[in-house]
Amino acid sequence: MYVATLDGQYDVKAVQTVKVPAIVVYEELNNLKSWEKWNPMLTEDLVNYSEKDSGVGAELSVQFNDEDYSVKTLEVIPNQ
Repeated sequence: MYVATLDGQYDVKAVQTVKVPAIVVYEELNNLKSWEKWNPMLTEDLVNYSEKDSGVGAELSVQFNDEDYSVKTLEVIPNQ
């Protein structure tokens, strides 16, 4: 696949709709350790978690293909 953009940047996005209660989605996304179940980049041997793994201030970092990636929870709105 060849992709050309004016500024050399592009975004890839996938969307899927699931019919589950908001609390189920909230609990899955709020707890960063649960991401290993559905995110192939987050394998136990590659990911590092902060002391706090859910809620505001939770962080994870991962090295994948010699690149460093990180996620930090800045805000939580329960059940939304």
